[in-house]
Amino acid sequence: MIEDLLLPAPAGMVLTPRRGAEIPDNLLSIQTLDPPEHGAVHRVLMDAYRRQDFAAIRTELEDLADELRVKLSAQPAFDLIESFTAPLSFAAVAALFGVPDADEKNIVAWSEAIVAAMDSGLTPEAATPGTRARDKLSAEISRWLDGEPDSGLLADLRQAEATQSISHDMILNTLRAMLHAGYAPTSRFIAASVLALLRTPAAWKELQATGVTENAVKELLRHSGPVQAVARVCTQDVELDGRLLREGSDVILLIAAANHDPRQFPQPHELDFTRTPNHNLGFGWGAHACVGASLARLTCAVALNALLRHTPQLRLAGDPVHWRHATLRGLRTLPVSGGAA
Repeated sequence: MIEDLLLPAPAGMVLTPRRGAEIPDNLLSIQTLDPPEHGAVHRVLMDAYRRQDFAAIRTELEDLADELRVKLSAQPAFDLIESFTAPLSFAAVAALFGVPDADEKNIVAWSEAIVAAMDSGLTPEAATPGTRARDKLSAEISRWLDGEPDSGLLADLRQAEATQSISHDMILNTLRAMLHAGYAPTSRFIAASVLALLRTPAAWKELQATGVTENAVKELLRHSGPVQAVARVCTQDVELDGRLLREGSDVILLIAAANHDPRQFPQPHELDFTRTPNHNLGFGWGAHACVGASLARLTCAVALNALLRHTPQLRLAGDPVHWRHATLRGLRTLPVSGGAA
């Protein structure tokens, strides 16, 4: 899960309970807690997550993928992100939450502003729009909760609030983080995977023959995963590789570099769907590993299977354009052709 902890905080505030600083209500979420407090909230969230009907979500996504594919078949060329990966990824999150009528246009715009604000240390001008977008997304989720949802993750977590097992602020902020983290990285992951496959024709043909296996998704995540870095704070002095990291120091962990470390992954820049072991960090690790990883894997598999089955001649129709983001890697446009079935 992406951490909107990377958004700017009030001056001087360290957003880690173990550092002894208070966390404002609008930032209190599963991401801002450490064990043991984190465990109680995580259990409530995961219980609600596991109760969702993922077979029905898969069917809904497969139907949408086919619908989008039919529309694309009439176009000689199109932007795969705008026409396919973005709407499919958004539909996955909307289905999980139980809000089929969610305002895709605004929520996607807010999500992109939040992503840009993660790099506010490099681009300070992105900080304020990102904070505003976070607040607008929170307001939208609050409106959904006030509507007394009867299905999806919203309904289950609202019930958890009713039984006082989790606070309203915790629910609201955790849902905001999940919605944003469910849409933006998934869309980027699918698009980057397609680009990697188009640039590796042998891998594209291999998946056409085998289908998108669990190992294939894991390798694509290692090779082309969207999360480039995460931030942490040292809670005590620690020596790492001969260097002393002081308590309170910010630490940036370069996930993408770790996933391409040749000491762990021989020939790391090549796609190898038989790679084993493949303990990559694409979904994080430990207590703060991505809660919605299974939905991201499901959405990616549905998307890739639809493209492999129905657009066998898919090819690049221009130069891909990347977002200029350091934390979350992603394509802004991916022009392709060959959509006809």
